[in-house]
Amino acid sequence: AMGIINGAPLPANQVFTDRMLQLEANAYYTFTRKVELQDSALVMGYQVGTTTPALRGALQVMSTVLGSQFYTELRTRQQLGYILDAGMMERKKTLSLLFLVQSGKYAPGLLQERVETFLSSFLSDLSALPPNELDELKLSVINGQLKKSETIEEEAAQLFDMAFEKDAEFDHLSQEIAAVEKLELPAIQAVVKQYLIPEQRRRLAIRMVGKTHEDTAVSGKLIESIEDFKTSHPCPQFCVP
Repeated sequence: AMGIINGAPLPANQVFTDRMLQLEANAYYTFTRKVELQDSALVMGYQVGTTTPALRGALQVMSTVLGSQFYTELRTRQQLGYILDAGMMERKKTLSLLFLVQSGKYAPGLLQERVETFLSSFLSDLSALPPNELDELKLSVINGQLKKSETIEEEAAQLFDMAFEKDAEFDHLSQEIAAVEKLELPAIQAVVKQYLIPEQRRRLAIRMVGKTHEDTAVSGKLIESIEDFKTSHPCPQFCVP
């Protein structure tokens, strides 16, 4: 087929390689922009660590209740915005917790303060989780992992992920289920202490400021230019290939 269409492979030095920048511990970066829209939006990402079955299992258990509690607290009780989401993200073997809030009422600075307050409270409650509740969360994660694909598209996406993101470890689910089954509260507490207490957090805030909103001052390090940020965090020193 290559000969028929008179094509050739793209030279290796021109092939796009997706990389994940690794932030330093206790690093707080903010990228902010004014937008010509009424709403403001905030995306908060907390890098955790390189994926392993044990670490991924711990974050999956956290995420089982994270999203619903985040929505209940910031949407239902505080009414900060109408689009909210929270959960675990895995990209290029890097695990993160991700929070999203879109609001027509409040600027990103206030939203950011509320996300930080929520996370601290959530982690405190999680560290004191009763054993029976932990068992229920573990069972929920395992049932989700055993659920079969319902469409060809879902199955194709899973196979692509196994082949290219999981390095062709087609039995990775068995390792992850075993890790979740063995998971105990001290292991979750260790993850919190190692990665998610304020002194260890690796945080990136993306703040889109609506045209009618006045944002507060940025705490931490402001990313003035994405290209300058990449220059100060060169690959491969700061990257996962």
